[in-house]
Amino acid sequence: MGVTRELLASNRIADICLETLPDGTKRIVKLSKDAFALETEAKMLELLAPHIRVPEVITLEPGKLVTEYIPDDGRCGRACEEEVADALAALHDVRAEYYGLGFDTTIGPYRQSNVPTEKWIDFYRERRVLDFAAKAFDEGRIGRSLLRRIETLAASLESWLEEPDHPSLLHGDIWSGNVLAYRGHFTALIDPAAFYGHPEMELAFIGMFHTFGERFYRRYREHRPVADGFFDTRADLYRIFPYLVHVRAYGDSYLNGLESIVRRFV
Repeated sequence: MGVTRELLASNRIADICLETLPDGTKRIVKLSKDAFALETEAKMLELLAPHIRVPEVITLEPGKLVTEYIPDDGRCGRACEEEVADALAALHDVRAEYYGLGFDTTIGPYRQSNVPTEKWIDFYRERRVLDFAAKAFDEGRIGRSLLRRIETLAASLESWLEEPDHPSLLHGDIWSGNVLAYRGHFTALIDPAAFYGHPEMELAFIGMFHTFGERFYRRYREHRPVADGFFDTRADLYRIFPYLVHVRAYGDSYLNGLESIVRRFV
């Protein structure tokens, strides 16, 4: 019996297949014409691999990325949530000298700039909020009035956000579809959008999609403190970016959420 390949999913970036070798070994194969996306994913996985469980990169060639197959039954229960909290707290202890990264990365189908800055708020304002708001406007996803209000809010982020003690390594795109679990235990994270930033941005993204419950946050706080005001105020400000990502990708279904946050502060 030769190599068999089963299509698992297809999106704007790639076709994702399960490949089975003659000896029964399974691998994940991504096929895409977007060379930058595949190359960047491989680099991000290799960046994260020493610090948190992600699929091993096996081969990268033009149009094809092959990674380790990791079992996943989608059942991330209480023990799994605590295991993810432990793993993310350790990841967030990985430090750098600047915010950003030495190369641009991707989130979904979009390229995100990681040109380094010394200040976190400057990075979040320029590389995430303003960049993606301008692109959403250019693509016709948001109107000029909302763009101007986002720009006004971005100019005053120092009124609410805080500089962290140090840049932390982030996965950058944690929602249930990117968390692998098997038999109730955490097995790996996939599809990163990595860079060095503020851990609060990671936590806000997790909360936006209700990926984990209170057990996760309680366990995370056993390792790393979460400053007062995060859940009440700063989490919403950090959700502006993922809302912009989803407005660009899916349109009006996420627009009300974005507008409600902007109205709260401007």
